[in-house]
Amino acid sequence: MTRAPISAAHLARLVDGATVSGPPALITGLHHDSRQIGPGDLFVALDGARAKGSAFVAQALQAGAAAVAVGPGVALPPLSVPVIRLPAPRRDMGDLAAALYGYPTKAMHTFGVTGTNGKTTVTRILGAMCQAGGVPAGLIGTVGHCLLEGDRVTPLGAGPAAHHTTPESPDLQAMLHEMVEGGAALCAMEVSSVGLTESRLRGIRFNVGAFLNLSPDHLDYHGTMAEYGDAKALLFSEHLKVGAVAIINVDDPFGARLAGHVEREHITWRLGTGPQADVRYEALQIHEQGISGNLETPAGPLLVESTLMGRFNADNIATAAAAALALGLPIHAIEEGMYQAVVPGRMQQIPTELGFTVLVDYAHTPDALTRVVDAARAVTSGVLWCVFGCGGDRDPGKRPLMGRAAAEADGVIITSDNPRTEDPVAIAEAAALGAEDAGRPRAPSPTMGRTWLQLDRRAAIEGALRAAQPGDTIIIAGKGHEAYQEINGVRHDFDDAAVAEAILAQLAEEAGE
Repeated sequence: MTRAPISAAHLARLVDGATVSGPPALITGLHHDSRQIGPGDLFVALDGARAKGSAFVAQALQAGAAAVAVGPGVALPPLSVPVIRLPAPRRDMGDLAAALYGYPTKAMHTFGVTGTNGKTTVTRILGAMCQAGGVPAGLIGTVGHCLLEGDRVTPLGAGPAAHHTTPESPDLQAMLHEMVEGGAALCAMEVSSVGLTESRLRGIRFNVGAFLNLSPDHLDYHGTMAEYGDAKALLFSEHLKVGAVAIINVDDPFGARLAGHVEREHITWRLGTGPQADVRYEALQIHEQGISGNLETPAGPLLVESTLMGRFNADNIATAAAAALALGLPIHAIEEGMYQAVVPGRMQQIPTELGFTVLVDYAHTPDALTRVVDAARAVTSGVLWCVFGCGGDRDPGKRPLMGRAAAEADGVIITSDNPRTEDPVAIAEAAALGAEDAGRPRAPSPTMGRTWLQLDRRAAIEGALRAAQPGDTIIIAGKGHEAYQEINGVRHDFDDAAVAEAILAQLAEEAGE
């Protein structure tokens, strides 16, 4: 879906250094995956880890591609369609996609949030505020891409696009255009470091940008924390509009440094606990029912009442509320929305009448797991259990750190997460080393103060639930909203919340016998 076809020659003129040759043609769509090409589309041939993009040109033409875009120096046979040569195909693809879909973010208020942890929660809270205020809004992020109109939720995107926190630029621009066509007045987007590094946000400028935190993650991709931080900073150096508001958590050391740079170019609201913070709580309370307090902001005070749990969620709420004020949402919508907000798989409480608490959370980094354990500890009178695993084919260096974070709980059960193509035993053993370093020796069964390895994720969850007593809390961490487990390239149905609910129902039935 596009606003209007654009000639290949016109598209080429939009990119500095691009050239075009061959017959004229009108372009109606754009893809870099030849399997998605249809009649009238431009095929952008990107080189991947395993294959050259030019190897798929013939397939794209057979599917009806109206034109082909390649990098400089790529050899092609004579073609019957125009060939656009781009200086940097991945980067330039974003500019082409934005133009082809009519620069949709110009027609909406836009909010982009980056950080290692909390992006989904912040955008979902902002979405709830929009719903409370009757503002149609689009959300793009880890839990899914959708359009919110009152109580109606319309999914956006499909296939690989639906699995990326920040989709590839053609998919992203198509979704943004779909939002505008659907009447969205605002878009809240999770902005990943990978998306920023790979120029997926070219052609997008945000009215409000936010930075949450920086802790080790994706180092298999970025290499170092410095490079990871530099990637996050691109949101503020390349993707904010003139006059935009930047909301930055200055309690985070990287955030404090970032704010010093950003304030030279943009209005900067510092969020934190110190006297230098522009967005800060007064009389903050964290309790079993959630979070309450008064939030001071440059746009005025807000009353905070939320059923979300944990100190880290107080920061997420503050970020969403500040963004909502900067975007012009009314106070009644902000306060009502933060109270109504529910975030799937983020400190999600599973109902039970057995006297203990069960929480499902997406925590899959050491910092996130530490935050979740600390938050649960604050509301636990008995034993705190943590069931978790680490993903395969991803950043092996964080596995022992995850084990060390989990070891702050009383009982630790290490299980399988998404092993992907790796050996689940090796992954679990690496996590166990971290728990052992923290003084949690292994035992053959789940025992308070020890670490138990149970690779069958359902059995691990059941073991913790059967061991729990009134006053205990069980954290099931790592997968959150995900409804699958990926093993050897195959996704099997598995939903932590649904599995826990089924086991709890069984335990309740057994208790009533």
